[in-house]
Amino acid sequence: MLPFIRQDLAELTAYTPHPGGASGESAHSESAIDRLDTNECPYDLPAELKQKLAWNYQQLIETNRYPDGGHAALKEHLAQYVNESLNVPPLNQGGLGGVTEPKTTITADNISVGNGSDELIRSLLIATCLGGKGSILVANPTFSMYAIIAQTLGIPVVSVARKEDNFEIDIEAAKRAILSVGAAPVGAGCANAQTENPPVRVAFVVHPNSPTANALTNN
Repeated sequence: MLPFIRQDLAELTAYTPHPGGASGESAHSESAIDRLDTNECPYDLPAELKQKLAWNYQQLIETNRYPDGGHAALKEHLAQYVNESLNVPPLNQGGLGGVTEPKTTITADNISVGNGSDELIRSLLIATCLGGKGSILVANPTFSMYAIIAQTLGIPVVSVARKEDNFEIDIEAAKRAILSVGAAPVGAGCANAQTENPPVRVAFVVHPNSPTANALTNN
């Protein structure tokens, strides 16, 4: 082990992705499977759509220019889509006589985008839990990267089990874990871990859950 690597980080078990994806073997193998937990689909994109994407890249993207790091246009479109698809009512009726623009519930300021879920998870944990300020709560089995990313940042992970008959979150167990003091975290040797866990600042409640695929309910 390199001496300048954190001991708790060096002791972690490395995440192993599904084999074959990078080389394309899984796509051409007779025993290929569709890995739904990584959002794989049994059908490839249609050829005409691939051609359209290639045309957009060739004709519309200036590869010598730095892209908008704030993703302003994308956030505006996403906010509009969410408000329209969920039929979110405006906070006002357009002001006096309907002259001013109606204010929607979801705006671009409420949306964060990133390069895949790992980046968003890491950003969320840095903003809320880093430096011994908080722990995270996960209900296993679930997406393993929640705990892995937290551990790489030295953030304690509090884990509760799901119900064996339907994989739903055990709400009472989750409440007890959140309210408990000094519960043993996963990876208790983390550099920022304390004798007692800092309060749970982030609870990962997934819809649908990976890999069990069950959705959240009103209960």
